[in-house]
Amino acid sequence: MKDLPLILGGIVVLSLGVGGTFLADHYGLLPGLESQLDKPAEGCPHSLPLKTCPFCDESLIIKKGECVEHGVPEALCYLCRSALIPAFKANNDWCGGHSVPESQCYDCNPELLRSGSFEKERLTGDLWTASAEDGQARSKRPPAIGCRTHTLKVNLKSTRIAEQIGLAYSPVIVRAVSHTLVCNAEISYDKRRFARLSPRVPGIVKVIKKDLGETVKKGEVVAILYSIDLAMAKTSFLKFSENVKTAKLKLDQAKATFERWNQMELRLAAVEYLKAQELHDIARRNFEREEKLLKSKATSSQDVLSAQAKALRTSANVKALRKKLLIFGLTPEFLKLLNWNNINSIQGRSTTSAQPYLLAQMALRSAQADRDSARQRLESLGLIQADVQAVLTNQNVSGELPIYAPFSGVLVKRHAVVGESVKTGELLFSLADTSKMWAMLDIEEENMAQVKTGLPVILQVQGLKGVKVHGQLTWLDTQIDDKTRVLRARAEFDNSDGMLRANMFAQARILLRQEEKSMLVPRAAVQWEGCCNIVFVKLNDRVFEPRKVLLAFQKGNHAVIDKGLVGDEVIVTTGSFLLKTEILKGNIGAGCCGD
Repeated sequence: MKDLPLILGGIVVLSLGVGGTFLADHYGLLPGLESQLDKPAEGCPHSLPLKTCPFCDESLIIKKGECVEHGVPEALCYLCRSALIPAFKANNDWCGGHSVPESQCYDCNPELLRSGSFEKERLTGDLWTASAEDGQARSKRPPAIGCRTHTLKVNLKSTRIAEQIGLAYSPVIVRAVSHTLVCNAEISYDKRRFARLSPRVPGIVKVIKKDLGETVKKGEVVAILYSIDLAMAKTSFLKFSENVKTAKLKLDQAKATFERWNQMELRLAAVEYLKAQELHDIARRNFEREEKLLKSKATSSQDVLSAQAKALRTSANVKALRKKLLIFGLTPEFLKLLNWNNINSIQGRSTTSAQPYLLAQMALRSAQADRDSARQRLESLGLIQADVQAVLTNQNVSGELPIYAPFSGVLVKRHAVVGESVKTGELLFSLADTSKMWAMLDIEEENMAQVKTGLPVILQVQGLKGVKVHGQLTWLDTQIDDKTRVLRARAEFDNSDGMLRANMFAQARILLRQEEKSMLVPRAAVQWEGCCNIVFVKLNDRVFEPRKVLLAFQKGNHAVIDKGLVGDEVIVTTGSFLLKTEILKGNIGAGCCGD
């Protein structure tokens, strides 16, 4: 592959070295570069009008834009302007094998398909603007792993060449830098501490206790309404409360009756059991006596059998009564100890019906449910627990409905007027706690990837010149507004001094990043060579080294470098594009610009 020279204001940079070194020389018949640089140009050496020659005036490449039909810069499109062909050949930029300019020959230089020629790269827009192809700005592209650009060097033939082409230098600036995202904002109340006070029943405004702009404490009454619905609700609550008392009394009576009959049946059964035991003991002893008398022939067998039968009957009666007591819930241990002295301590459940007692329980639960529902009704209308208790204690059934402040704050709106009839939900007052305020931010869609909750936010309000309020980003919306295409976000600010007011317009600066020691270079020093962002480091007055850099963000007219430079280096600013041109021309066919 032959070298491709490019004339830059009478200077051509030729790729003459093998190891990545480039020597600058004059393109013409005379060998002395310095002497030729001093001579004024006479006409166009490319046989083109001076005003239309892209080789003499490179600004035409940018001004004319891209040839949409052929995908190359309009000023360099030889298909549209056949007069450019001799100029390309005279400029030693012609591929004889494919009859196209070497710098536009994609067959010989497939790298141009991936990264684009250097002329096309100059048309891609600002360094920080997202590309139309993939939406990624050139500044955000990391250096390609396979790129060998950093192994090359540009070696000028003399120091005077650098002066003639106007190279300018600047040291790498190291200082503290912050990166902020600026967006529009509007101040609003903290919605978690904002309330619209309105009645929950229709009524008439009777008293206004607090006025617009006054500070109120939590629980203070701001107004009193009169409502017939509230009076009826209080009456129902009192009625159901009395029903609960009646149901409790009936339940107590049913319980006492049940327990009395239960204990009576238990004790009667226990008495029968003790008597049966005594009769059984007598029958058993009589049987034993008759057996002894039979042996001495003092009684008859008939009397013995009669005594035995009676003992068996009494034994069966004891067993039956014992089983009955066990069914009533008495334990065998207790039955062994049962006597006439502890009979009153019996505890158990007899066969007495519990239905009246159970019905009384159900009636009480029903009455309690009605009372609780009436209580909840009063609370839902706006009464607090003290008001509800006053209904019971004082039998208060008036229709006065107090409107309480749910938290401490300032009355920021008033619509209530004494004597006015208001409907359910009609606004009376607006209450806000202004000790903290929100700012609703509009973040452009292309910037939303940079923000996250927790970032510091500095607010500059239009009406407060020179005042900066510091807060924090606390919320990001989960969707983009379908009309404005912005992301809504929220920042919270302390407003104990009361300076921030709702509906103020402001400018918010989200602090994305803050570094104590950052490296900055002029934006003109950063060039895109097809796959990487590069900066030319001055090694000496004649030798310059392209350095691949990773860019962080722009700061005014400077770019912040994350990686690729050290703090004590000197870089090329003005003229860095000319050095990049030589790197690109030297890389054609070398496979440098791979992804």
